[in-house]
Amino acid sequence: MYIVCDKVACFMKLKFKKDRFLVLFFIFLGATLLVLLSCLLLLFNYQKEENKNFKISYESYVIAGEMRQSSDDLTKMVRLYVLTGNKKYIDAYNEILSIRNGVSLRPLNYDQIYWDLVLDPNKRPRSYGPAISLQQEMRNQGFSEKEFSLLKESQTRSNTLVEMEEEAIHAMQGLYNNGSGDYVIKGVPNLELARRLVSNQEYMEQKAKIMEPLLTFGKEVQERTQKREIELEQQYFRIILWCVFFTAFATVLMIVCLFKSMRSLAEAFKTNEDLLLNMLPAKVAERFKQGEETIVDEYHASVLFVHISHFGNTSNADVISKVFDQLDALTVKFGVEKIQVVGDSQVVVAGVPEVLKGHEILLANFALALKKQIEDFNKISGLDLHVRMGMTSGTVIAGVVGRKKFVYDLWGDVVTLASALESTGVLGEIQISEVMAHSLDNLFEVEERGMVELTGLGVMRTYFLKKRRIEKKSFL
Repeated sequence: MYIVCDKVACFMKLKFKKDRFLVLFFIFLGATLLVLLSCLLLLFNYQKEENKNFKISYESYVIAGEMRQSSDDLTKMVRLYVLTGNKKYIDAYNEILSIRNGVSLRPLNYDQIYWDLVLDPNKRPRSYGPAISLQQEMRNQGFSEKEFSLLKESQTRSNTLVEMEEEAIHAMQGLYNNGSGDYVIKGVPNLELARRLVSNQEYMEQKAKIMEPLLTFGKEVQERTQKREIELEQQYFRIILWCVFFTAFATVLMIVCLFKSMRSLAEAFKTNEDLLLNMLPAKVAERFKQGEETIVDEYHASVLFVHISHFGNTSNADVISKVFDQLDALTVKFGVEKIQVVGDSQVVVAGVPEVLKGHEILLANFALALKKQIEDFNKISGLDLHVRMGMTSGTVIAGVVGRKKFVYDLWGDVVTLASALESTGVLGEIQISEVMAHSLDNLFEVEERGMVELTGLGVMRTYFLKKRRIEKKSFL
């Protein structure tokens, strides 16, 4: 029978062992995924920062635009008033100032077109939000000191222009400055003076002065925005470069680890394959790998029991191993199967599991070759090894026995007879049954031994297989 084996371990149901390369592979894989996820989160955060930077820039321009627009709206309203004398323009003028100073409620989306849509003072294009001064909006925006001072300077200059506009408004009403900033001196309304005050060179120069800080402010915001964009782009680049470098490095390591792990797995697979082939005949092993569990077959085969006796100082395991290695080489050469190893005894069979025609001849050739090889080994090594063999043929049952622990074994009367022939044999001889002798007589020289008491079987006529015939001639 073949060596006992744990079915789970032998059936090619290979498991990934926790070898260091496989562990390293999953460590690098996890680290790579973690790094990629971190990079995505960082890039997402930087994208938010970029959007925030754009929003701040946009809102900065909106506030600067509101400063400019409020100045233009004031100019528009005061000029319409001096041209038409319609009081609604003065009301609009005062409301614009009140909104800018945070006294009146601020219309929603005030940075968009508004006063051009106010055709009726009682109807407004949009509803109101809370009152907030333009300066407070500047503070809320978080401008730098320089940017804030530029906007504040623009508003201060706008307030100077407001003083000129108020003088024109009062001139339309016949009220004049007493030198202290109060319009309490009454006189004749002066339309010409009012028009000149809001359209002369001094007025236009003062109007231009309002725009100078706004222009500088726009450049400051642009430089700040671009600087922040460059910083974010550099951070983007560093993150992406680091991520690519780490991923490439980890990928190379993972490939190396995977390659080594697969090679280790292939070696383990081959080891298991070789182990299985050492325990089962190749044909049976293949059936087993394909999932066939019940393997029991009947064969007409020849069975040989071999016992090797060693005398003197031959207990060295290396010596015995060399002998058995030579025996294994012979089984391959002659195409027979070694079924069992028990101590110094072995069982060899021809016709199992491959059905062979002339299996008796094949096994006889093997037995003679083994006998000669032992003799040659003794001459070379100086040892005194002897072989005793018993051989017969007939119907045998061969199959895999067991579930978790299993063996490949032979059984039947033929196996029992071959064992008895070996145990009652003579050292240096191959004892065969009468049936075997008749099968081989035409090609081999056989010598009758006589009637022999076989253990458990009674008295039987046996023969010795001597050598292969040169000419076909029967001695029986």
